[in-house]
Amino acid sequence: MDRIINLDSILNIRDLGGLETTSNLHVKPKKILRSGNLSAATDSDIKYLMDNYKLETIIDLRNEMECLEAPDNTLNGMVKHLNFPILSSKQMGISHEEETDRANSLYYFVNYNVKNNCGKQFMTDLYLQFINSEHSREYYRKVFKTLLQEQEGSYLIHCTVGKDRAGTSILFLLKVLGVKDEDILEDYLLTNIYVEEDIQNKVKLLSSRIDSPILESTYRALFGADRAYIEALAKEIIKKYQTFDRFALEFLDLSKQDQDLLRSIYLE
Repeated sequence: MDRIINLDSILNIRDLGGLETTSNLHVKPKKILRSGNLSAATDSDIKYLMDNYKLETIIDLRNEMECLEAPDNTLNGMVKHLNFPILSSKQMGISHEEETDRANSLYYFVNYNVKNNCGKQFMTDLYLQFINSEHSREYYRKVFKTLLQEQEGSYLIHCTVGKDRAGTSILFLLKVLGVKDEDILEDYLLTNIYVEEDIQNKVKLLSSRIDSPILESTYRALFGADRAYIEALAKEIIKKYQTFDRFALEFLDLSKQDQDLLRSIYLE
């Protein structure tokens, strides 16, 4: 089935429905959506999601400052909005000065990584923080406690681009559901297709201020999906927890009964 949702105002949005598990079950359609942020979402696009995907709850994984700078469109409160900041501003390498200067925050962030030629290393370290940070663990757990609350309609899980904080949350969910590893990776990497135009536009915009031959490669390292980040994440999980089952139990705080309930809610 076609999982892509063609909405011009929402970046990188798709339905997880149809993904197959190792036991030949499938993720139910119109239950879990993933995307980039919804600050530019038009009322008509949010209404489309409500009418066609029964959107009920938005799970926003951005930090408080990101939410204040670019609040989600919830169609005047018609969609429930939950904020679970997987990373703090400090973890994301954003200073207080940058937080209060929205117009330049992207420039500061990219320019730092260009000057230090550390885009890919920055992102690899960030993925390790997902596993090693108590702050991150607290909010991943809140995501899953929410997903255990069955509702008639769908949840939409998002961050800014929809590939790191949202991407790892979706990866953990799909692993618990038993989706095939190759399909989980393919879904993660789909981001690169759906953010390509945005990347090109942002690189062009930044090129007027950042004159460097590694601007584009650095930007892609920061805002694209990379198999190496998932491999580093998986390696860290095995290093600390030996198996994903133990990770789900200890890190995500999901009992066997919780995991069975998730499968009953989201698989068919």
